[in-house]
Amino acid sequence: PDDATVEFALSVLNQFRITSLPVSAPEGRYLAAGGVDATTADHHQFIGIVSIADIALHIAQAANAAEQEKYMSAKIASLIGSTNESRSLWVTPPDKSLYYAMEPFGKHVHRTLVPRTTDEGKNFTLLTQSDVLRFLVEHKEELAPVFGRTLSQVLGATEEQLRQEKSAHVVAVRSSDTALEALRTLQGAGVTAGPIVDEAGKLVGTLSFSDLRAMDCATLLKLRLNVVEFVAELKEPDHFATLSSVSCALSDSLLECAQQMLEKRVHRMWICDGDNVVIGVLSITDVLKVFGPGSALMKRKHQDMAGEAAPQSDGKRQKSSQ
Repeated sequence: PDDATVEFALSVLNQFRITSLPVSAPEGRYLAAGGVDATTADHHQFIGIVSIADIALHIAQAANAAEQEKYMSAKIASLIGSTNESRSLWVTPPDKSLYYAMEPFGKHVHRTLVPRTTDEGKNFTLLTQSDVLRFLVEHKEELAPVFGRTLSQVLGATEEQLRQEKSAHVVAVRSSDTALEALRTLQGAGVTAGPIVDEAGKLVGTLSFSDLRAMDCATLLKLRLNVVEFVAELKEPDHFATLSSVSCALSDSLLECAQQMLEKRVHRMWICDGDNVVIGVLSITDVLKVFGPGSALMKRKHQDMAGEAAPQSDGKRQKSSQ
């Protein structure tokens, strides 16, 4: 509900091992944007989706322990719009094809609401990028011509080309930074995760806003720790926050990377060279772009498919998304 506190929202995220929550309010309390009908059978309307990134950016503003308690007691609805994605609410009609939904998923939208009708009336379910990636991997045989390509073929780049473009693609944090400094670096760049690297640029770990999901008022002071110590403190058995970073090489196949993302429950992999130096990033968004509208690899396959036309894409090549 829109009047739930940030602390309550964090507890739900941690309990169910998720990274986002739809926020609802009594019908009529908020104006619906763009004619979107996101009203449930019990006369509540969804007003947005708040992710761990919105919450982390909110909490990071606290200067001390006293302020942290104030920020944790804030209403969750006040956080909507803290990040670019939460400024809009995406609703995908249930009668549309999955290919239709691939358009926003290939443009940095990570989740969308899908209306459904049950015995209790109209309700909604959440469709995420990870759900779509899992579906694609389950049909890897049909998609083998695309999944079998190496990252070098998919990205159209060599190691040297990635090194030259690294500054535009990857926002790294230094292993000597505090967790708070590192999070603010990511915040300033508008990304939700980054590789932790040593002085030589070698991969040490990963820092993600989702690491904060398990935090409460008593543990927020850990943000003052060194970033490596901070991630180790929050390490969980299911790899949500772990120093065992997921990395890949340009010689790996797209399928291998997709399977690894699902197994490790991560949204990105750091592309490293033979010396374990980070030279690029592959996100779920990047993988879905390969199968979505505008993809040269899928254009011929889609032309042979029956059914509705997919939404139009601008067809421009987009940078890897962190």
